[in-house]
Amino acid sequence: MASTKIWIGVDGGGTKTIGCCIDSENKMIGIAITGSTNQNSVGLESAKQELQQAILKAIQNANRSFEDVVGICLGISGVDREQDIQTVKNWIFELFNSTNLKIKIVNDGVVALAAGTDGILFGVVVISGTGTISLGFNHQQQTCRASGWGGLLGDEGSGYAIAAQALKAIVNQEDGIGPKTSMTEKMFEAIGITNAQDLIPWAYKDTAWNRFAALFPVVETCAKEGDIIANQILDDAANGLFNSICAVVTRLQLQNEPSFPIVLAGGILTHDDSPVAKRLILKLQNKYQNSQIKLQNLEAHNAAALLAFNSFSI
Repeated sequence: MASTKIWIGVDGGGTKTIGCCIDSENKMIGIAITGSTNQNSVGLESAKQELQQAILKAIQNANRSFEDVVGICLGISGVDREQDIQTVKNWIFELFNSTNLKIKIVNDGVVALAAGTDGILFGVVVISGTGTISLGFNHQQQTCRASGWGGLLGDEGSGYAIAAQALKAIVNQEDGIGPKTSMTEKMFEAIGITNAQDLIPWAYKDTAWNRFAALFPVVETCAKEGDIIANQILDDAANGLFNSICAVVTRLQLQNEPSFPIVLAGGILTHDDSPVAKRLILKLQNKYQNSQIKLQNLEAHNAAALLAFNSFSI
C-alpha cells in the first residue's frame, strides 16, 4: 500500500502565500494560495489566518489529513526574531491541535538557496530585487549572511540602491557637479515629471524602497544604449553583490571546497539578458574556479517542502 505521508512547504511573502504538499517521492500533490503572511504588513491576526488557510487548503487539495503530515518548513518574510518564530509555531500548533508537529522556520533566503540546490543547504545564494542579501551554508551546516541591511544602511547591488544612485547622478548633473547622462529624460518620463526640482516632492512623499527599485529598468536600458554613468552604476552594483558573496564564501571557507554552488536569485539577476548578472558571473568565475553558478530551478514553496522532507524524513 502506498504511503499517505506528506511534507508541507510554505512560501510566505508580502503579497501572497503559497503552501504545497509533497509525497514520499517528492512529487507535489497539493497546493494552495492565500494572502500575505507578513505580520509587519498585515498584522498578526490576518497573517495567522492566511498561514493557517494556506496549510489547511494544501492538505485538503492533496486529499490528505493532519495525521499524514510528517513535517513543515516555512520560509516567511518578516520572521527572523526568536519571538516571531515561536508565534508562528504556535499558530501551526493551534491549527493541528498538537505541539508535537515537526516545524522548521527559516529566512526566505534559505528557501531561495534550496530552490537552486534541490533542497540541499550548501553553497551561497545572492538575492537582488528591491533589496539584497547573500547567505550561505557549509557542509558543517554553519551559516552566515552579508548585506540585507536595508536601503538606508547599505544594500549595494539592490534595485533600490541602483535607482537611488541614478537619481543622485541626475541631480549632480542638474547642479553641474557631475556629467550629463541620458538617464535624466528617461527617468523624468518614468516618474511623470518634467524637471529635476520635481524629484524632491516625488522622492520624499513616499520613501518606500519598492518605488525607487521600480526605476531600475531605466538604468538598465540606458546602460545597454551606452550611457557611461548608467554603466558605472551597474558596475558598482555587480561589485557590491560580488563583495557580499565573497564575504560569505570566506567566512564559511567554501573556497577550500572541491566545488560549491552560487545561486543567483531576484529580479535584478534573473531576467533575460541581465547586465548585472553578466558582470557578476564574470567576476565570480574569475575568482572562484571551483564554483558552479546556478539559477533557481524550483519554486520557493516546492523548495521549502523539500527542506521539510530532508529535515524530517521518516
